[in-house]
Amino acid sequence: MTLRRCKKCGLPRKLASGFHWPGEGTIFTRDEPNTRMIFIEADYLSNLWTQLETALDQPVTDAILKSQNIAVRTYQEENVLPGWQRFALGHLPIRFLERMISSEVALYGIGKLEIVEYRRGKTMVIRVRRPYDIVSVAGGVRGMSESIEGKESEIAWTREGGDYIISLHFKPLRSEYEKRELRSEVEEEEKAATKTSAGPSSSRHKAGERCSSCGLPIELKDLRWRDWEGTIVHRHRENRYVFYSGYIFQSTVEELERSTARDLDPIILDISKDFVRQHVRHMPIGDRDLVYQEFSRTISMSGFGEVVGFNRGGSHLEMAIRNPYLPPLLAGTVMGIFEHVEGELAAVEYRTTDAKTMELSIRTT
Repeated sequence: MTLRRCKKCGLPRKLASGFHWPGEGTIFTRDEPNTRMIFIEADYLSNLWTQLETALDQPVTDAILKSQNIAVRTYQEENVLPGWQRFALGHLPIRFLERMISSEVALYGIGKLEIVEYRRGKTMVIRVRRPYDIVSVAGGVRGMSESIEGKESEIAWTREGGDYIISLHFKPLRSEYEKRELRSEVEEEEKAATKTSAGPSSSRHKAGERCSSCGLPIELKDLRWRDWEGTIVHRHRENRYVFYSGYIFQSTVEELERSTARDLDPIILDISKDFVRQHVRHMPIGDRDLVYQEFSRTISMSGFGEVVGFNRGGSHLEMAIRNPYLPPLLAGTVMGIFEHVEGELAAVEYRTTDAKTMELSIRTT
């Protein structure tokens, strides 16, 4: 299904109708103003989960599936098919359901989904082409289908050529008491996560240039939505992005910290730094200030925060970022760019102030 586009800027219209773009490096869902969204590189996510498994010496699959499941179910029930519409869907033709799914996954850059088999109340089989991360996609598919069916499910997936086949088997309905307990658990998980998603700071700053028709930031035109394959690709660098719920990322990390009793911040910082260094190793340096300015523009476009202070010397870099999303990820990313640009190893210090500003200092070692 083709995404409906703004006739002036060409961006998907649902980005404007479904999300709030207050500026200051933040993006929020319109109906859930505490739920923060980000654009994140698909390769970074899959690399992060792999590296965390190695560092923690345990699988991270269960934590990802749980976070994706809760997030997608909540989004589906409150934004896509609230109330009676969700129950009515169970009696509509399957092609209607497939069109709805295709539109949603194309907007988020999840991949291409096709319903291969659907026996209401019993099983659902979905083919996935070009998934950004199969575990994350499987968790999302599970949340979507459980929301529609009103039942829990068991899930499995296999590789078939270049595609994946996801199979869901729905469990019998629980008692009314068990269903209330499950819903309460989902709601509590969501509330706990949205509290950790930083809202925009109270100070006002002039937003960047906007489309006069739909109101979206013009800098989003750096991204290209490829409807036919369900991907979002940077117009110049060709790296793939996903439009991602900040809740999912944070709740996955928090779940892993609970299960391992470890602080993951320093691990995430190192993984982020190494990922950036690997992916920019062939990037020409040129004007160093321009490199950092381009980085500032990218994190603002991606919803990771707004650079409001910048100072660079021969062996140091100081940066202030308002409304930072996940400070260790940001600190590691800046550190990776700094080490590439300066050609030397570095050390980083960072802190978040009461004014929701991250102050970061990097110096060569």
